[in-house]
Amino acid sequence: MPEVFGGAQLSAWIEQRDVREFERSKALSGTIIGLIVGALLITLSVGVMVGLGAASIVRGHQFVFSSSTIVPVLVVPLLEELIFRGIIFRIIEEVWGTTVALVASAVLFGLAHLLNENSTMLAASCITIELGVLLALAYVVTRSLWLPIGIHAGWNCAEGNILGTPDSGNVVHGIFETAMNGNPLITGSAFGPEASLVTPVFSLIGAVLLYQYARKQGQWKPASDRKAV
Repeated sequence: MPEVFGGAQLSAWIEQRDVREFERSKALSGTIIGLIVGALLITLSVGVMVGLGAASIVRGHQFVFSSSTIVPVLVVPLLEELIFRGIIFRIIEEVWGTTVALVASAVLFGLAHLLNENSTMLAASCITIELGVLLALAYVVTRSLWLPIGIHAGWNCAEGNILGTPDSGNVVHGIFETAMNGNPLITGSAFGPEASLVTPVFSLIGAVLLYQYARKQGQWKPASDRKAV
C-alpha cells in the first residue's frame, strides 16, 4: 500500500530517516485489530441511539458496491492517517512532545471536517475527541499507521456501508438504513453519529485504555531540548 503513494520512500528521502510508520510486520495484525475496534465503537454508539429510541434500523435496498462506497473505507483513511498522524502528529511530537502533538493534530483533524456537508462546530468538536484523539493514541501505542488506518476504515465502513448512517455529513446507502429521528444531540442529525454526544463516550473509553498502555510502555515523549537555529 505505501508503495502506491510513495509516502515512505518520500519521507525517507526528504527527512533522511528510517521510516517505520508502514512497517510490514505490523500491517496484518494492526489493520485487522483496527477494523474490529473501529466498527465496534461506532456500532455501539448507534446501538445506544436505537436503544434510546432516537434511531431505527431497517434493511437497506439501495446499497451498491462502487467507488462511492470504496473511497470512504480505503482511500480516505489511508490519506488522512498519512497526513494527520504520519506527518503532522509525528513532526510536532519531535519538537514539542507527545502531549502537544496529540492536542494539535486532533484539533486540526476536527477543524478539517468543518469543510464537510452539514458540518457544525459541535460536529468538529466531537470528531476532535472521537477520532482525533483516539487515532493519535493508536499511532503512539504502535508507532505504526496500520492500527489507526484500520480503526478509521472499520469506523467508516460500519457507519456508512453497513449501518447506512450519514458519514461525516455525506449521505451513504448501506446494507442497512438507519433513520435518525430523535434529538439531534443524540443522533448527530444530518452530519451523522460523529456529531452525537453519545459517540465520544465510547471513543474516550478506548482512548483512555490506549493512553494507559502508551504510558506503561514508555511511548510518551517529552518536548525536545533542541534549540531552534
